[in-house]
Amino acid sequence: MSGSGTRPATWSFRTASGDVRIGTASGSADTTTASGDVRVTSIAAGHASVKTVSGDTIIGVAPGAGVYLDLSSLTGDISSQLDESDGSGDVNLEVTCRSVSGDIRIARADSAGAQ
Repeated sequence: MSGSGTRPATWSFRTASGDVRIGTASGSADTTTASGDVRVTSIAAGHASVKTVSGDTIIGVAPGAGVYLDLSSLTGDISSQLDESDGSGDVNLEVTCRSVSGDIRIARADSAGAQ
């Protein structure tokens, strides 16, 4: 956060069945959908919060970003391409994803758009 007292924008999206696609998030992103897929190509700081019933989620974490992951899917697959750390580094990004049956994938930002 800068000394000017400004903070990054928080983008908020809600949809019943439409997909949500975010390029590079310059701030935080909150998304809720029943059956749409959610894809964030790159995010480096703030938080990404995704809640979905059956949509798939892909979050691209920018290189060098310290990230805390809190991921849960009842029947969907969860995967992360990020390397684990000992927790001693700076964490400037928090990713929370909740799904009933959708898959959750955390990727490096350069590979999040490829699929």
